[in-house]
Amino acid sequence: TEIVGFLKEQRKEYLTKYFGDQRLAEAAFTYLEGNEILYSMCDNPSYCRIICYSLAPGLRQMQETQEVVPTTITQLFANYILNIFKNHEFNIYKHHTLSVEQIHDLVLRTGELAYMGIWNNVSRFNETHLNYYNLERSHTLPGFLIEHKDPDTSQSHFSFIHFTLQEFIAALSKYLTADAQRLPQTLTQFLDSSGGENRFKIFLRFMVGLSSPGSARIIKDLLGPLPHQVTCSVIDWVKKQTEINFNNNQNNLSKRKLLESLYYLFESQHTGLMQCTVGSGGILSLGDDFPYNAIRLTPVDCTVLATVICPCDEIQEVNLNNCCLGTEEIHRLAAALHKCKVL
Repeated sequence: TEIVGFLKEQRKEYLTKYFGDQRLAEAAFTYLEGNEILYSMCDNPSYCRIICYSLAPGLRQMQETQEVVPTTITQLFANYILNIFKNHEFNIYKHHTLSVEQIHDLVLRTGELAYMGIWNNVSRFNETHLNYYNLERSHTLPGFLIEHKDPDTSQSHFSFIHFTLQEFIAALSKYLTADAQRLPQTLTQFLDSSGGENRFKIFLRFMVGLSSPGSARIIKDLLGPLPHQVTCSVIDWVKKQTEINFNNNQNNLSKRKLLESLYYLFESQHTGLMQCTVGSGGILSLGDDFPYNAIRLTPVDCTVLATVICPCDEIQEVNLNNCCLGTEEIHRLAAALHKCKVL
C-alpha cells in the first residue's frame, strides 16, 4: 500500500477550507507553488496545518505592509511560533497574560522536553515529564502539545503537534543556551553519534537555519536577538563541514554527507557562504559512473542544489551521473545549469 497524501486539487481544497476566503486561498497556493520546498510538504495534512497557520498573517498583510512570508522550513516554524504568541488574530495565548520573560522561559523549558525526547527517541510524554520540566498544561498544550487519553485507563499522554515541531523547539532552545566556543564540537558530535545522521538530521538543519538573517528577524520579534557568537560558530561549522565533504565524496555515504551540507547551506540562506564553499572551485559530485555510488536525487534535493549553485559566479564541474534525473528534477535544476562549466 502506498500513502500518497494530498494531491494538487486536495491541497487547494484544504487551503480554501482553512482560509475561508477564495482569493486568499489562491494567493497562498500561488505562493506555495513558487516555493518548491514548502509546496512539497503540503502533501502531508499535518504539515498543511502548520504551513497555513504560519503563512496566513503574512499573506493577509502583504498588500498593506512589507510583511515577509517564510522561504525555508526553519523560517516556517519560526513564523509558527511567533504567530502562536504575537499575532492577535492567531494568538493561541490571548487569554493568558505572558510577559516576554515568561515566553522565553516557556520556549526554553518546552525545548528541553523536546530535546530529551529526540535524544532518547521519545515522542510520547506523560504527566511526569511535564512536571519534571515545570510545564503547565494551560501553557504547553495550546500550539505545542496534543493530549491523548487512554480510553481504558483514562490516563493522559502528550505529543507535539508534529514531530518536526518537536525538533524545531529543541533546536531553538539549544541555540538560545549554547556555549558558542564548544558548539562546533557539539554539532559534530550530533552528526557523528550513533544514528546521528538520521536522528539529528532535521534538528541540525534547524540549528543551521536559525543562523539565517530571515529566521533571526522572526525570532527577534518574539524572544529578542539570537546570540551573535552562536550564529558565528554555526556558520564556521557549516563552512568547515562543507569543505570536508566537498573534497571527500568518493562513495555513496560521503556523497550523502555532501548533500546534507547543501541542505545546511540552503537553510542558512547565506549567499557568501555558498560562494566561498561550493563556488570556490573543484567538482561537486553527487553522481558516479557506478550507479550504487551515485545518489538518487529527489525534486526537493534538486531545488536545494539549484538554490546553492545560483549565487555562485561559476561552478567548475557538477557530476550528476546516474542520479536518476527525470523531467521534474531537471526543471528544478534549470535555473542553475548555466553556472556549471562541465556537467
